Amino acid sequence: MYRATWAMLAAFFLIVGSVYGAEKPAGNWNLKIKVGHVGEGIRMVVLQIRETNGKFDAVMSKLNGKLDTVDEVSYKNGLMTIAQGAYAYALRFEGDTLKGKVVSPAGEQTVSGIRQDSIRLMGDETAPLHRAWRGKIERRDNEYLLITRSYELQFSNAEVFKADLEKNADKEVDMSGWWVKTKIRIEKINPVTSGN
Repeated sequence: MYRATWAMLAAFFLIVGSVYGAEKPAGNWNLKIKVGHVGEGIRMVVLQIRETNGKFDAVMSKLNGKLDTVDEVSYKNGLMTIAQGAYAYALRFEGDTLKGKVVSPAGEQTVSGIRQDSIRLMGDETAPLHRAWRGKIERRDNEYLLITRSYELQFSNAEVFKADLEKNADKEVDMSGWWVKTKIRIEKINPVTSGN
């Protein structure tokens, strides 16, 4: 009888402890913020939350990638609110994931995130970042480049898309692909029509 009772109590505390621990926001988080600008898509932010004696403090990456202490942080009933400059976050934690919103000068945007071991911006596992660009294809020094916002972007697979690059040389295009180190791995090239 006593063994069964102790086993049930141990199981209960194990379950309750793991559920309670899973909801705790302390740790490193990789946030993805959906932004609606042309050529943008997702902004990555690293959030590190620390808990000391039931009080929370946090650091968060800025646009330049550096971590900075947030202005305000509070946690009540599973909702964490964070203020950093002109950004106000409201985040709900569910195990090793979070969801919420951020209000900024650009409006309200959706936030999702996962817990990670490191505070690396691209997460513990670095999968290539998929995104879209609009720019002009130019050929310089026998190499095709995408010129967007005064940046010259190189391609890792230009030979595969040689015909499309030649056809769209000196034209504005919408391009999708992945960042691979410092180059774009092209997925698709679409010429910009006069109505876009």
